[in-house]
Amino acid sequence: MTLSLPLLNLGSLVNWLLLNTILLGACWLFYKLLLRQERCFQFNRRFLLYTPWLVLVVPLLLGAAGPWLASWRQIWATATPGATGLLTGGVLPGITIQATGPLSTAAGGYWLVLVYAAGVLALLGHRAWQLLQLWRLARTWPREAGAGYTLAYTGGRRPVSSFGRLIFWDETLALSPAEAAQILRHEVAHVQQRHSLERLSLELARVLLWFNPFVHFYPKALELTHELLADEAALGQSPTTAAEAYTTLLARLALRQLHPNLPLALSFTQSFTLTRIRMLTSSSPVRRWKQWLLAPLTITLVLLVACEKSMEPAGPTSQASASAEDTPPPPPPPSAPRKPSLRPHHPRPLTPM
Repeated sequence: MTLSLPLLNLGSLVNWLLLNTILLGACWLFYKLLLRQERCFQFNRRFLLYTPWLVLVVPLLLGAAGPWLASWRQIWATATPGATGLLTGGVLPGITIQATGPLSTAAGGYWLVLVYAAGVLALLGHRAWQLLQLWRLARTWPREAGAGYTLAYTGGRRPVSSFGRLIFWDETLALSPAEAAQILRHEVAHVQQRHSLERLSLELARVLLWFNPFVHFYPKALELTHELLADEAALGQSPTTAAEAYTTLLARLALRQLHPNLPLALSFTQSFTLTRIRMLTSSSPVRRWKQWLLAPLTITLVLLVACEKSMEPAGPTSQASASAEDTPPPPPPPSAPRKPSLRPHHPRPLTPM
């Protein structure tokens, strides 16, 4: 009995890896060129948070709808004969895997799945270790309950930062009451907007897409966007003089703080200080037309993936044909020996000339 698992087909796995890399790379290029310098912080936050998950899920959903997409492609090709070349030629790179050694494509698929699973488990273990270290540190410091948050006094051993509902407060900082209130409003904004949960969600997507080089750029970009959102909430409707004092405070604390970053925590003194000061002091309007460009980009990418999935053969049929090609034909049956005749042989009489 032969057991075949279609999900372990090496060609399908390699196509899925390449497809995720192309899609996420296109989205990152869109953010880097058009959105990064804009002050549309909420839009950037949603873009950075949801894009990796959409890139992870959409190809799988379109792959499950492969038979329906194939029938749609046939109908569309019949209705528009001039566009058949685009569909039949392929719009995204396809990979054809052929066995040249003792390992078949199924065996290659098993090895690829094992490598992928090992990377996921290793990264999950590292993130769990970071959370454990954070929990062990937090439980050793004195706490004070606030309105919707909890202050943990670090005694100068950690910079001002936050994670979840917990705010790590360095009470050794020489701050005026107004400066302390501004920093506290900044950290409370992180807590109220649930930035820690968003970072954990993006970290999970990063673990699942660890093979994709572009996914590792998203956490830092989301972290900067969170800091800008918290700065905006901390200032509120403050006058220009308050904004200038706030930026001065950012620069002073960034030069003073030399502590290592608390793992997975949102620190008030990150390495984004110059960017935050530039964004706070900028008065340029938000160019909304850049956000509207996301709609045609999304439609184009979805159509490309749908066309690619519609041209993939069905799983059972392709496996049956592959198994039929790999299995050599049976040898022909041996020819039966000729049986001798049992009739008596009568010699033919000679006819006289």
